Amino acid sequence: MCVQSHTLAGLRVEFRSSRRDHSGTKGLTSNSQHDSNVGLRMKLLAPLWSVVFAVAIVFDVRAQKPPTVEVVTDLLESFKPELAHDVLSCEVRRPASAGEIKQDALFEHPKSPSRPARINFQLRLPSVSENQLLLFAFDLGLSDGIKPGHGVDGVRFTIQVDGRQVFSRETGEARWQSHAVDLTPFAGKQRELTLIIDALQNTSYDWALWGSPRVLLFHKASLNDLKTNQTAHASFRITTGCIALQHPGHIRIRLVPDSGDAALEFSETNSAPLTGSGEWLVKDFGFARANTIDLEWEPREARSVSNFWLGAYPAKPGLIRVSARRAVITAGDTVPLRVEVINEGRGKLAAEEGLVRLKVGKELLPSRALPALGPGESWRGEWPWRAPMKTGPITLESQLVQAETTNRLNSELRVLAVDPPDHDVTISNDLLSVQFVRQPDGFAYAKVLARQDSGWTQVAVWHPLFRIVSDTKSGERVWEIHPREARLTKTPERDDSVAFVQTARDKDGVEWEARLHASVEPDRPIARLHYEWKAAKPRQVRGLLGPNIYVGDGTSGEAKTWGLFPGLEYLFGAEPSSNLRDFAPNLADRRTPHPHKNTIPLMAISVGPDSQAPPEKPNRFFAPDSLKDQPPLL
Repeated sequence: MCVQSHTLAGLRVEFRSSRRDHSGTKGLTSNSQHDSNVGLRMKLLAPLWSVVFAVAIVFDVRAQKPPTVEVVTDLLESFKPELAHDVLSCEVRRPASAGEIKQDALFEHPKSPSRPARINFQLRLPSVSENQLLLFAFDLGLSDGIKPGHGVDGVRFTIQVDGRQVFSRETGEARWQSHAVDLTPFAGKQRELTLIIDALQNTSYDWALWGSPRVLLFHKASLNDLKTNQTAHASFRITTGCIALQHPGHIRIRLVPDSGDAALEFSETNSAPLTGSGEWLVKDFGFARANTIDLEWEPREARSVSNFWLGAYPAKPGLIRVSARRAVITAGDTVPLRVEVINEGRGKLAAEEGLVRLKVGKELLPSRALPALGPGESWRGEWPWRAPMKTGPITLESQLVQAETTNRLNSELRVLAVDPPDHDVTISNDLLSVQFVRQPDGFAYAKVLARQDSGWTQVAVWHPLFRIVSDTKSGERVWEIHPREARLTKTPERDDSVAFVQTARDKDGVEWEARLHASVEPDRPIARLHYEWKAAKPRQVRGLLGPNIYVGDGTSGEAKTWGLFPGLEYLFGAEPSSNLRDFAPNLADRRTPHPHKNTIPLMAISVGPDSQAPPEKPNRFFAPDSLKDQPPLL
């Protein structure tokens, strides 16, 4: 009997067994592939005239965690403009393009040939054990658009760690070139990593790009013990990950997925002698539809002098939103509750590797397993929930449970009372009606109705009427003002209108006064609103919410949190249209257009989770990056 097995985590495990009896008759042969605990039982049958016997053979291959590679630090996320020195321009580009291939990169343009551009990163490098490898991986190149010619001499890319040079390469090409630097000798301490661009003789078209600069930590991912030199081939159940290679001389690599998708091929030639170690090369790979990949290399004997590491990027599912699908919840309503999960990691999340749990108050709702999620993919789950008859706030708690971690995200719902309609205040004309709904503590929201045939149809909810987000001594607070009285005006000659005035105190005891005047025009589906907010003392305000119109809420649609309005754009003074200020990255790109091409300006409005974070410099007027940015005139 012959048994062969590879127990390296993530590898295909093969068992082969055969036996001949004393008469030369071949017995049972079995081929099987396993990734976890395997039990293989074989019954060998002799000829009828022989004594019948049975042999049971059991192999136990322990399930092992696949080799992984972790992004310790993403320098694009860590970059801040103040880290750059002696630069004409330095920014994160998402994406950048070199050789017509796009990836996120750090753009660094030196200011002068006499003073190289520098970006200094302070990094805390993790400690490294015997079966780990710490690399700084990146692609380098010049940006597309350069015009080679007289005086264009390229740049020199240099990397220093604590002032010690660990990498240097000159290039004048607009194409990505993959490299990596071994940081293992520097592990376990705080280090300064410096990215340097030398302009050489001049700065003409010195559009240097550091593509996807990141610090990687490989865990149990070395392939150096893999005995496959005769076939130059190995198989893995890792479909999204990273391969690191150190090889003197020339080597060609192919990663072939079993899904039939195109293979990833690359080659590297190092000038180091075969007795040397050569430079490191790192390549990311991802095959969303594959279950396994085959690793092939040429020449076959290159394996004996190469240093191979291959690991899977872990998935990183996270809760990004938990809420009700209704902006207004009244007692006894059946409301869908929604949880949204996104895989923020570079790896693929397998189906049922994550479990979502939901709790409303003391009520536990059924748990749900997550489907498979590729990098950047998201999932939304909905649970039907019946609101209690008791009014007031109620906590909505969500958990994302995995084998080793549990993430939590909570939100607060408010159950409102069902008040008799005769307690409400309504302004209307023949086309539009706005019904302000009274709660026990005052007016909390309004219903917007439109005339349809001979009756009224609710088309939107206006909620809240007044909401304030402000800083207090105990931290940021979100609170509402509910006006207790409404002054209604109805005359044949004038618009139908209502006015609300209410005072309230925040957590610091500072008095606020909120005013709202709403009116509808005769014979037109138009409502005009006028808001005023006033605090008795200076306050740090992060948001004043009102009016928030949720189109379709409570009818056939769902609450909306953002909108784009073509042809409208908020401008300050003589500020040019479509300037460099971006609204909500990945939602609307408003970079300066070409001066000779037509553009359509947009006004983008968002409320709630899609809104931008508070400005870093709240004492600046309008927006910190506005072209007309200036201190407030107070």
